[in-house]
Amino acid sequence: MEQNSTSAFARLLATEDIRVQHLLEAETASFDVVDRVLTLPKWKNMSSNLYDMLIGHEVGHAKHSQDLQVLKDCIEFPGLKTYVNVLEDTRIERLMK
Repeated sequence: MEQNSTSAFARLLATEDIRVQHLLEAETASFDVVDRVLTLPKWKNMSSNLYDMLIGHEVGHAKHSQDLQVLKDCIEFPGLKTYVNVLEDTRIERLMK
């Protein structure tokens, strides 16, 4: 899995020059909607198919998520934040289809 080609792939899908970082210590993939940074984990024995699926999902956030103040407001209530995050992920998956 070549980092330069996957970074270019993500930027092309997002149709903007987002910053892509590949981190060993990342627990999961994420997209920072404010700073426009896509973070991809480097898990041991990770298949290229899984990597591509993570890129596709997070690029969905780049294209369709706004700065979700509701997630920030829920930070004090971890269960509520998780619930809202699942709803946003479901919305993104439907839009990407």
